[in-house]
Amino acid sequence: MKNTPPEKSTNQSAALPKFEKDEKGNWYMPEGKSKELVTQQWKSLLGSQDQDAFEYLMEQILAVITPAGEGKKYERMNQVMPLLQAIAPRDELEGMLAVQMIGVHAMGMEMMRRAMVSGQTVDGVSNNVNRVTKLSRTFVAQMEALNKHRGKGQQKMTVEHVTVNKGGQAIVGNVEGGGRDEKKKGQTIPCKAARLVEKWKPSR
Repeated sequence: MKNTPPEKSTNQSAALPKFEKDEKGNWYMPEGKSKELVTQQWKSLLGSQDQDAFEYLMEQILAVITPAGEGKKYERMNQVMPLLQAIAPRDELEGMLAVQMIGVHAMGMEMMRRAMVSGQTVDGVSNNVNRVTKLSRTFVAQMEALNKHRGKGQQKMTVEHVTVNKGGQAIVGNVEGGGRDEKKKGQTIPCKAARLVEKWKPSR
C-alpha cells in the first residue's frame, strides 16, 4: 500500500513580482511586466480575482504588521507576499484565514519580544508569556482548520497487492474492530484507516 501525497499548489512555483525602489526612494511596479499580469498574480496570493477583496485583505495585514507612521507600506508588502505564496489560499475563505494566521504570528512575536525586555516585573513577563502561549495555540488551530478545509485530514491509501492464503478471506475497507487496542471504556471504535484483515479457518 502507498499513500498518495497531496497536490502541490502552483502558487508556490510561480515567480513572485515585487515592488522595486529607485535611487530617489520612489517605489514602482516591476518593469518589463504587464501591469495586469502582475496585479492578477498579487490577487491570487489571497485566493481571489477581485481587486476590492485583495485590497481589503491586504490593508488588514498591513494594519497589523506595519506600525503607525512607519511609512514602509511597500517594504511590508514585499515581505508579506512570500508568506501568502507559501500558504497559497485557494479561495477568499482561505485568504481570510491566511490573513489571520499572519496577524496572529506577528502578534505572538511581538509578545515574545516584550517578554524579553529587561527591567520588567515577574508579572509582566508572565503576562506576555501567557499571551505568546495563547497566540501559538491559536496559530496551530488555524493551521488545523486550513488543513481540514482542504481535506488533508483524510488519508488516501492505494492497495496494490493483496495475498490471501488458502481458506482465508481478505477485507479491504473500514473494519469494526473488537481488539484490545481498539476498545475504549467498553466501546468499539471503528478503524480510521483502511486495513487488510485475514480470517483463518480453525485447525482440526
